Amino acid sequence: MQILLIAVFIIIGVSMRQIKQHHRGIVYFLGKYTKVIEPGWHIVVPILQSLDVINLSHPEASQVIAKIQTNGYIDEEIYKKVINK
Repeated sequence: MQILLIAVFIIIGVSMRQIKQHHRGIVYFLGKYTKVIEPGWHIVVPILQSLDVINLSHPEASQVIAKIQTNGYIDEEIYKKVINK
């Protein structure tokens, strides 16, 4: 009985995932997109589902020096688009 109880706690511990603020999670069921999850605690079935966490926070601007010795700032952004094939 104790082994079964320990196994249940291990499975629950592995299944619980935390999504932090400024992040979103993409859940895949057997490799296919299922849903987007918001920040908080979520249960993900270990073998059947996988989770990708994406950071949505805005990066800080970087200072650069141009070839003509002038200072400038670069604001970096990457755009992603999901396409079903």
